[in-house]
This record gives sequence, structure tokens and C-alpha cells, in this order.
Amino acid sequence: MEPTTEDLQKKYELFLTYYGKFGKTSDVRQATVYRAASDGTVRPHQSLLTMETDDLVGTLDTSSPLVQKLLHQVQTYDCSRQKILALVLDRKHVFSNVYWVHREIDKCE
Repeated sequence: MEPTTEDLQKKYELFLTYYGKFGKTSDVRQATVYRAASDGTVRPHQSLLTMETDDLVGTLDTSSPLVQKLLHQVQTYDCSRQKILALVLDRKHVFSNVYWVHREIDKCE
């Protein structure tokens, strides 16, 4: 069964409760990614991954509109002042957002 937008939003809010303070600015374009359990469960104290565009393309289904949104975010955000947090439920279902961080570095590559 396909998760609804409401289901994704609820899981993302839970994810932010546990992991919202993580992720950071960088000098390269990347997303901080949480891979949910195979049943879609979000649990505290699981590892976060940092993935660049090539990693995302190689791992996720790029025909999915949700994945395309994440890839667009990675290509357009200001990595010196923003971070991306993404919840990956499976290859097609990803919920992501860009957040401002109060720290600056020189430039994005």
C-alpha cells in the first residue's frame, strides 16, 4: 500500500523530533538522510547518512516525484547556510526539506 502524504508528514514530524538538530552545512552539496526501517518505522538512535547527488541517484528511484524533489533541493540549496534533512522510507518514498543553519562557510562546490 502506498503511503499517503499525511502518513509521510507524520513520519517526518516524528523524524524531526528525534533528528531535527542533526545535519549541518557543508562545502559540498549533500543531504543528511535517515533510512527508515523496512516497515517504515522511525526509531530514535539510528545512524544518519550523508549522501551526495551520485549516492542519491544510485540508491533511490529517480522516476519518483518525491526523489526528484530531493534531487532538486540538493542542486539548488545554499550549502553554506542551509541543510537538507531527508526521511527515506523506500526507494520511491522520500520526505525532505531544506532548513536554515546559523553558520557560514566559504562556498558550495
